[in-house]
Amino acid sequence: MERHRTLAAVVAAIVVVAVAVLIVDAFLTPRPTRIALYGDSLSMQSAQDFQFLAVESGKTTLLGGYGGIAPCDVLPRLDGDAASWHPDVAVLEFVGDDLTPCMRGYAAGTPAYYAKYRQDITTAVHLLRSHGVAVVLIGGPLVKDPVDSRNVERLNAMYKAVASSTSGVRYVDAGSSVLANGQFTWTLPCLSSEAQCTGPSGTNVVRSPDGLHFCPSGATSIQGQFDVCSVYSSGAFRFASAMLRAADNA
Repeated sequence: MERHRTLAAVVAAIVVVAVAVLIVDAFLTPRPTRIALYGDSLSMQSAQDFQFLAVESGKTTLLGGYGGIAPCDVLPRLDGDAASWHPDVAVLEFVGDDLTPCMRGYAAGTPAYYAKYRQDITTAVHLLRSHGVAVVLIGGPLVKDPVDSRNVERLNAMYKAVASSTSGVRYVDAGSSVLANGQFTWTLPCLSSEAQCTGPSGTNVVRSPDGLHFCPSGATSIQGQFDVCSVYSSGAFRFASAMLRAADNA
Protein backbone atom coordinates (compact mmCIF):
# COMPACT_ATOMS: atom_id res chain seq x y z
CA MET A 1 0.00 0.00 0.00
CA GLU A 2 2.82 2.36 0.97
CA ARG A 3 4.49 1.66 -2.35
CA HIS A 4 1.33 2.64 -4.23
CA ARG A 5 1.08 5.88 -2.26
CA THR A 6 4.70 6.69 -3.08
CA LEU A 7 4.14 5.97 -6.77
CA ALA A 8 1.01 8.13 -6.81
CA ALA A 9 2.92 10.96 -5.15
CA VAL A 10 5.68 10.70 -7.74
CA VAL A 11 3.17 10.77 -10.62
CA ALA A 12 1.37 13.76 -9.06
CA ALA A 13 4.67 15.60 -8.71
CA ILE A 14 5.54 14.92 -12.35
CA VAL A 15 2.15 16.24 -13.45
CA VAL A 16 2.57 19.39 -11.35
CA VAL A 17 6.03 20.00 -12.82
CA ALA A 18 4.77 19.44 -16.38
CA VAL A 19 1.88 21.87 -15.90
CA ALA A 20 4.24 24.42 -14.37
CA VAL A 21 6.59 24.10 -17.36
CA LEU A 22 3.71 24.64 -19.76
CA ILE A 23 2.53 27.71 -17.86
CA VAL A 24 6.01 29.23 -17.73
CA ASP A 25 6.55 28.46 -21.41
CA ALA A 26 3.29 30.18 -22.30
CA PHE A 27 4.40 33.32 -20.49
CA LEU A 28 7.98 33.30 -21.75
CA THR A 29 7.24 32.47 -25.41
CA PRO A 30 6.06 35.68 -27.11
CA ARG A 31 3.10 35.40 -29.43
CA PRO A 32 3.72 36.29 -33.08
CA THR A 33 3.46 39.97 -33.95
CA ARG A 34 0.02 40.71 -35.37
CA ILE A 35 -0.18 43.12 -38.31
CA ALA A 36 -3.46 44.40 -39.74
CA LEU A 37 -3.41 45.84 -43.26
CA TYR A 38 -6.21 48.12 -44.46
CA GLY A 39 -6.22 49.71 -47.88
CA ASP A 40 -7.46 49.93 -51.43
CA SER A 41 -6.60 48.06 -54.63
CA LEU A 42 -2.85 48.57 -54.14
CA SER A 43 -3.08 46.75 -50.82
CA MET A 44 -5.27 44.06 -52.32
CA GLN A 45 -2.81 43.45 -55.18
CA SER A 46 0.05 43.34 -52.66
CA ALA A 47 -1.77 41.32 -50.00
CA GLN A 48 -0.59 37.89 -51.11
CA ASP A 49 3.07 38.92 -50.95
CA PHE A 50 2.45 40.85 -47.73
CA GLN A 51 0.97 37.80 -46.03
CA PHE A 52 3.63 35.43 -47.36
CA LEU A 53 6.50 37.65 -46.23
CA ALA A 54 4.88 38.25 -42.84
CA VAL A 55 4.30 34.56 -42.16
CA GLU A 56 7.81 33.75 -43.36
CA SER A 57 9.18 36.07 -40.69
CA GLY A 58 6.96 34.63 -37.94
CA LYS A 59 4.14 37.18 -37.99
CA THR A 60 0.40 36.88 -38.51
CA THR A 61 -1.79 39.16 -40.61
CA LEU A 62 -5.32 40.46 -40.81
CA LEU A 63 -6.05 41.63 -44.35
CA GLY A 64 -8.58 44.40 -44.90
CA GLY A 65 -7.80 45.67 -48.38
CA TYR A 66 -10.33 46.01 -51.20
CA GLY A 67 -10.34 47.79 -54.52
CA GLY A 68 -11.91 51.25 -54.64
CA ILE A 69 -12.37 51.82 -50.92
CA ALA A 70 -11.46 54.91 -48.87
CA PRO A 71 -10.65 55.37 -45.16
CA CYS A 72 -14.33 55.92 -44.33
CA ASP A 73 -15.09 52.38 -45.55
CA VAL A 74 -12.89 50.71 -42.91
CA LEU A 75 -13.87 52.91 -39.96
CA PRO A 76 -16.85 50.71 -38.97
CA ARG A 77 -14.66 47.63 -38.54
CA LEU A 78 -11.58 49.06 -36.82
CA ASP A 79 -12.93 49.04 -33.27
CA GLY A 80 -14.13 45.45 -33.55
CA ASP A 81 -10.89 44.25 -35.13
CA ALA A 82 -8.80 45.98 -32.48
CA ALA A 83 -10.90 44.57 -29.64
CA SER A 84 -11.15 40.99 -30.95
CA TRP A 85 -7.94 40.38 -32.93
CA HIS A 86 -5.61 42.63 -30.90
CA PRO A 87 -3.21 43.75 -33.62
CA ASP A 88 0.17 45.11 -32.57
CA VAL A 89 0.43 47.26 -35.70
CA ALA A 90 -2.11 48.57 -38.20
CA VAL A 91 -0.97 49.64 -41.67
CA LEU A 92 -3.26 52.12 -43.47
CA GLU A 93 -2.80 52.58 -47.23
CA PHE A 94 -5.15 54.74 -49.30
CA VAL A 95 -4.20 56.58 -52.50
CA GLY A 96 -7.39 58.59 -52.90
CA ASP A 97 -10.41 56.66 -54.19
CA ASP A 98 -13.77 58.41 -54.01
CA LEU A 99 -15.98 55.66 -55.43
CA THR A 100 -17.91 54.23 -52.50
CA PRO A 101 -21.13 55.51 -50.86
CA CYS A 102 -19.33 57.04 -47.85
CA MET A 103 -17.41 59.28 -50.27
CA ARG A 104 -20.51 60.46 -52.12
CA GLY A 105 -20.41 64.25 -52.42
CA TYR A 106 -16.63 64.38 -51.93
CA ALA A 107 -15.21 64.50 -55.45
CA ALA A 108 -11.46 63.97 -55.74
CA GLY A 109 -9.45 67.17 -55.79
CA THR A 110 -12.01 69.35 -54.02
CA PRO A 111 -11.43 71.00 -50.63
CA ALA A 112 -14.24 68.90 -49.15
CA TYR A 113 -12.52 65.73 -50.42
CA TYR A 114 -9.21 66.53 -48.74
CA ALA A 115 -10.97 67.55 -45.52
CA LYS A 116 -12.91 64.27 -45.58
CA TYR A 117 -9.77 62.18 -46.07
CA ARG A 118 -7.98 64.00 -43.27
CA GLN A 119 -10.91 63.66 -40.89
CA ASP A 120 -11.35 59.95 -41.59
CA ILE A 121 -7.65 59.09 -41.36
CA THR A 122 -7.40 61.04 -38.12
CA THR A 123 -10.44 59.22 -36.73
CA ALA A 124 -8.95 55.86 -37.73
CA VAL A 125 -5.63 56.72 -36.11
CA HIS A 126 -7.19 57.86 -32.83
CA LEU A 127 -9.45 54.81 -32.68
CA LEU A 128 -6.55 52.41 -33.18
CA ARG A 129 -4.32 54.27 -30.76
CA SER A 130 -7.05 54.08 -28.10
CA HIS A 131 -6.54 50.30 -28.24
CA GLY A 132 -2.77 50.66 -27.98
CA VAL A 133 -2.20 49.73 -31.64
CA ALA A 134 0.84 51.25 -33.36
CA VAL A 135 -0.14 52.81 -36.69
CA VAL A 136 1.74 53.19 -39.97
CA LEU A 137 0.39 55.59 -42.59
CA ILE A 138 1.60 54.60 -46.04
CA GLY A 139 2.59 57.08 -48.71
CA GLY A 140 1.38 55.84 -52.07
CA PRO A 141 3.32 55.83 -55.35
CA LEU A 142 3.09 58.48 -58.04
CA VAL A 143 1.14 57.37 -61.09
CA LYS A 144 1.38 57.96 -64.83
CA ASP A 145 -1.23 60.72 -64.92
CA PRO A 146 0.25 64.01 -63.61
CA VAL A 147 -3.06 65.22 -62.17
CA ASP A 148 -3.56 62.01 -60.23
CA SER A 149 0.07 62.14 -59.08
CA ARG A 150 -0.48 65.61 -57.63
CA ASN A 151 -3.44 64.20 -55.71
CA VAL A 152 -1.28 61.37 -54.35
CA GLU A 153 1.39 63.88 -53.32
CA ARG A 154 -1.14 66.00 -51.47
CA LEU A 155 -2.56 63.00 -49.62
CA ASN A 156 0.94 61.78 -48.76
CA ALA A 157 1.77 65.19 -47.29
CA MET A 158 -1.41 65.03 -45.21
CA TYR A 159 -0.59 61.53 -43.94
CA LYS A 160 2.90 62.71 -43.01
CA ALA A 161 1.48 65.68 -41.10
CA VAL A 162 -1.01 63.49 -39.21
CA ALA A 163 1.74 61.05 -38.27
CA SER A 164 4.11 63.77 -37.09
CA SER A 165 1.49 65.18 -34.73
CA THR A 166 0.36 61.88 -33.19
CA SER A 167 2.27 59.63 -30.79
CA GLY A 168 2.61 56.02 -31.88
CA VAL A 169 2.06 56.83 -35.56
CA ARG A 170 4.66 56.71 -38.36
CA TYR A 171 4.54 57.83 -41.97
CA VAL A 172 6.44 55.68 -44.48
CA ASP A 173 6.80 56.40 -48.18
CA ALA A 174 6.33 52.84 -49.40
CA GLY A 175 5.36 54.20 -52.82
CA SER A 176 8.97 55.08 -53.51
CA SER A 177 9.68 51.35 -53.78
CA VAL A 178 8.17 51.35 -57.29
CA LEU A 179 9.59 54.69 -58.44
CA ALA A 180 12.90 55.60 -60.10
CA ASN A 181 14.53 58.44 -58.17
CA GLY A 182 11.11 59.62 -57.05
CA GLN A 183 9.62 59.58 -60.53
CA PHE A 184 7.11 57.29 -62.24
CA THR A 185 8.68 54.40 -64.14
CA TRP A 186 7.44 51.30 -65.92
CA THR A 187 10.46 49.14 -65.04
CA LEU A 188 13.11 48.81 -62.34
CA PRO A 189 16.23 46.63 -62.02
CA CYS A 190 15.43 43.20 -60.63
CA LEU A 191 15.99 42.66 -56.92
CA SER A 192 18.13 39.80 -55.67
CA SER A 193 15.22 38.79 -53.40
CA GLU A 194 12.74 38.47 -56.26
CA ALA A 195 11.50 35.10 -57.44
CA GLN A 196 11.60 36.12 -61.10
CA CYS A 197 13.40 38.55 -63.38
CA THR A 198 11.32 38.72 -66.52
CA GLY A 199 11.82 42.14 -68.10
CA PRO A 200 14.40 43.38 -70.61
CA SER A 201 18.05 43.85 -69.58
CA GLY A 202 17.68 42.56 -66.04
CA THR A 203 14.59 44.56 -65.18
CA ASN A 204 11.05 43.83 -64.07
CA VAL A 205 7.90 45.68 -65.04
CA VAL A 206 6.54 47.27 -61.87
CA ARG A 207 3.32 48.95 -63.03
CA SER A 208 0.15 47.96 -64.83
CA PRO A 209 -0.74 49.27 -68.30
CA ASP A 210 -3.15 51.71 -66.57
CA GLY A 211 -0.15 53.45 -64.98
CA LEU A 212 -1.65 53.08 -61.51
CA HIS A 213 -1.65 49.48 -60.33
CA PHE A 214 1.11 46.84 -60.22
CA CYS A 215 0.10 43.86 -62.38
CA PRO A 216 2.23 43.96 -65.59
CA SER A 217 -0.42 42.23 -67.68
CA GLY A 218 -3.28 44.24 -66.23
CA ALA A 219 -5.18 40.96 -65.86
CA THR A 220 -6.06 40.16 -62.26
CA SER A 221 -8.61 37.96 -60.53
CA ILE A 222 -10.07 38.38 -57.07
CA GLN A 223 -9.36 35.28 -54.98
CA GLY A 224 -10.67 35.82 -51.48
CA GLN A 225 -8.67 38.63 -49.91
CA PHE A 226 -6.22 38.78 -52.81
CA ASP A 227 -6.32 40.45 -56.23
CA VAL A 228 -4.00 38.06 -58.03
CA CYS A 229 -2.06 39.00 -61.15
CA SER A 230 -1.91 36.56 -64.07
CA VAL A 231 1.89 36.96 -64.19
CA TYR A 232 4.61 37.74 -61.65
CA SER A 233 4.05 41.22 -60.20
CA SER A 234 7.30 42.84 -59.13
CA GLY A 235 5.54 46.07 -58.16
CA ALA A 236 3.24 44.22 -55.75
CA PHE A 237 6.21 42.41 -54.21
CA ARG A 238 8.18 45.65 -53.74
CA PHE A 239 5.22 47.55 -52.29
CA ALA A 240 4.33 44.68 -49.95
CA SER A 241 7.94 44.42 -48.79
CA ALA A 242 8.10 48.17 -48.09
CA MET A 243 4.85 48.11 -46.11
CA LEU A 244 5.96 45.12 -44.07
CA ARG A 245 9.32 46.75 -43.26
CA ALA A 246 7.38 49.79 -42.11
CA ALA A 247 5.25 47.62 -39.82
CA ASP A 248 8.35 45.90 -38.44
CA ASN A 249 9.79 49.27 -37.45
CA ALA A 250 6.58 50.70 -35.99
